[in-house]
Amino acid sequence: MAVVLEAHDVVIRVDAVEADYPGGMPAFRKAVPNTTFCSDGRIGRVSFMVDGDRAMFLHTLAQTGLRMHIDFEAVGPDAVLQSERFTSGRYGGVPAAWLTDEDPEPLVAPLQYRPHSVTHFSADEIEQHLEYVETRGAVEVYRDRRTGQHHYVARTQRQDLSPEDAERLERLRMDGVKLLQPFLPLDGPRARLGFFERRKLEKGLKKLHEALEAVPDHGPSLWFVGMVQRGLGEHDVALDFLARAHAAEPGQKDFGREYAAQLMIVGDGTAAVEVSRRLCDRFPDDAGLRSNLGLALIIAQQPEAAAAEVHGALQLEPNDPVTRALERMITKVLAGRRAAPHRTACPAGHEPGLALQDQRARPQSGHSSTSSATSAPQPGQRPSASSLGASASIGLPCTTRSRRSAQSDLRMASRISRFPR
Repeated sequence: MAVVLEAHDVVIRVDAVEADYPGGMPAFRKAVPNTTFCSDGRIGRVSFMVDGDRAMFLHTLAQTGLRMHIDFEAVGPDAVLQSERFTSGRYGGVPAAWLTDEDPEPLVAPLQYRPHSVTHFSADEIEQHLEYVETRGAVEVYRDRRTGQHHYVARTQRQDLSPEDAERLERLRMDGVKLLQPFLPLDGPRARLGFFERRKLEKGLKKLHEALEAVPDHGPSLWFVGMVQRGLGEHDVALDFLARAHAAEPGQKDFGREYAAQLMIVGDGTAAVEVSRRLCDRFPDDAGLRSNLGLALIIAQQPEAAAAEVHGALQLEPNDPVTRALERMITKVLAGRRAAPHRTACPAGHEPGLALQDQRARPQSGHSSTSSATSAPQPGQRPSASSLGASASIGLPCTTRSRRSAQSDLRMASRISRFPR
């Protein structure tokens, strides 16, 4: 069976809700912040008109213990998804989602559903063509400058900011970004910070955290904090912020890229493959994303699949030196000449974007180089930071496009200058 998709949707397995959501399905229905929930008994769907509202709901679900990409999934307006658990596409003439390997018949929709009643605008289209008119209750009204037509956006997680508060928060964000720019991990982790550097760092983080208290789903601010935490070596904290940035704007390529990179740093190759594969499906001509998917696959102990993805990346960019280096490392793994790594590493002083280092674990006293003193993570299990010390790793600065993407992201984050009203 399948459920119809309308806008920024969340699809969820009913059996997971019954098993793990506090209070089961009755409590989940009450927690849905609008009237869009529908279910076929196997899969449920909640729809949002604003991606940020959906991000808040996703964050709430994750706090209950439900697992993103396993128990629930976010599906964008383009309704393209193919994962181990969920599939989406056009069915019965409309976008729909269903459980992978199950018959999508029949199609289920909420009573108020009307096909083609929702118009989608990209962020650029909103900025260029729509102007805010007023708010009526929980509904925002915008006017299309080209046609004069009014468009109505229902909100479920409104941030009621006055123009003065919005301006104050924007100043906070820009001041924080300016202070934190030197701490972005463009060249691996930071060396020990001096007194004045530490003060500058704390001041910048305080400004961004204060802004995020008012607008928790602001993707660029979440991304910036996550990247700074990566540079400080606080990888679990970085993972949380980068996951939230990706959830807030799942269609933002660079947020997804760095979230996948952070998953590789902490050794969760299985989740990194899921995120990277969705990015490649959305951006099929991006050679860097294909190369990163190959890296995620080798970390997930799938060298044959990794070789195929790297081959595809080289078809797009034949002379990329980083992808060529990754190809050589995968060839060694397939030939049995080295172990497949379990994570990526950001060693101090390593120059990003030049080469892969073959960093198999060195023998400890009384152990051979194949010692099991540190056990390899099982599929779907994320090892703790302390358990990664003796694991095989790749001396990559987080991703095969680290410097290029980080500088691009920095420019992108600096361009986004307005908090949502």
